[in-house]
Amino acid sequence: MLLRTLQSNPPLAFAVGYNALLLVILVPLAFIDHRLITGQPIWIKPVKFAISLVLYSATIAIILSRLDRPRPVKIISWIVSITGLIEMICIVGQASRGVSSHFNQDSMFDGAIFSLMGLSISILWVSHIWAAVLLLKSKSADGMMLSAIRGGMLVSGLGMIIAFFMTVPGFDGPIKMNAFGMPEPTGHAVGAPEDGPGFGLLGWSLLGGDLRVSHFIGLHAMQLIPILAWILSGISNRMQPSSNAGLYIVRGISLSYAIVVSTLLIQALRGIPFNHIDSITLNGYLVALVW
Repeated sequence: MLLRTLQSNPPLAFAVGYNALLLVILVPLAFIDHRLITGQPIWIKPVKFAISLVLYSATIAIILSRLDRPRPVKIISWIVSITGLIEMICIVGQASRGVSSHFNQDSMFDGAIFSLMGLSISILWVSHIWAAVLLLKSKSADGMMLSAIRGGMLVSGLGMIIAFFMTVPGFDGPIKMNAFGMPEPTGHAVGAPEDGPGFGLLGWSLLGGDLRVSHFIGLHAMQLIPILAWILSGISNRMQPSSNAGLYIVRGISLSYAIVVSTLLIQALRGIPFNHIDSITLNGYLVALVW
């Protein structure tokens, strides 16, 4: 199914292809080059982003194939492919220089690269929301799966927005100014150093809040919620419940997922590590579970 879908969507096939090719190059580099940036191997971030863009491009290709809107689908597909390519050029280019790509304002050039990445990802987010709106207008008869895709797209759009919190100064305390008199963005860590101990290859901070956790969980809603709906549809086919029951369950799952993402975001902004659950975080999880 995926291969057939990509054959009918050249822009996203190109996106999957160039990111897969980058992985073939970057994974060996991660074992050869032992330099560190913010406490992590220098090529880990490019590898993670290449994997993420392979998943995103393949997923959005499958989702867009459900729309009978050739022109918008073509435009969205090219936007995803081109903006993703810009992101990877910037990330890989900065890594090859031995410097950080994100939140780097050490020089005018580094600041320009970071601004270009911010612009490209903003355009990608707009195209994502455009696709979500088209799905909301879709009249597909597959109500349960369509509802899951809609919910996944909306929650993943929320997860993308969380990345913008990282660019806003001051979430981690007093606003700091760089050498050019500009306020420095918060970054992903709140109440902890950027290069502090992290969770495995994901690097999520174990000392303070980390905005990447809610960003990651939210972004992958577009895969996880439809997968849950697919599992539920198999169960419902055997149990033969009311046709509306599965639809309401999927909508409930989508809302519960959004509550979990919001809870993780609030936890990070309060400077609390993702693996520490206090009363506020526990209440958020309970609300999601009860819903």
